[in-house]
Amino acid sequence: MNKNKIFYLLFALLLGIMGCEKDIPNPEIISKTPPELQFLVVKELSNGSITYQELAGAQVTLYRTIADRDASVNAIGTKTTGTNGIAIFNKEELAEPGQFHYRVIYNAEEIIGSTKYLLLTDGKTLQRVVF
Repeated sequence: MNKNKIFYLLFALLLGIMGCEKDIPNPEIISKTPPELQFLVVKELSNGSITYQELAGAQVTLYRTIADRDASVNAIGTKTTGTNGIAIFNKEELAEPGQFHYRVIYNAEEIIGSTKYLLLTDGKTLQRVVF
């Protein structure tokens, strides 16, 4: 009985290994949603609950490195938020995957920060900035 269990176990293991050897073609990724980085600039309202107001007219400047951001040189681009508080950088403007660093200015107040790493393969990435 013990030999039968070992035989079936080895047989199942062999079938499992053989089943894993498949040639799967590398499908081409088709982007249904063009990649973009959206900045949502809001102000937290102190009215007893957590609510936010979108800020139109905030200036968002994007940089490739922290050193460039800190020195305000070599900006990728600058956008101004619309009435919905959003400024959008598209794939062509971002050029290549990576982490981006930003400066947001609204009414002489400034916030700096960094995004997460962006692959720029598909979809919208939202970066919320709260004044």
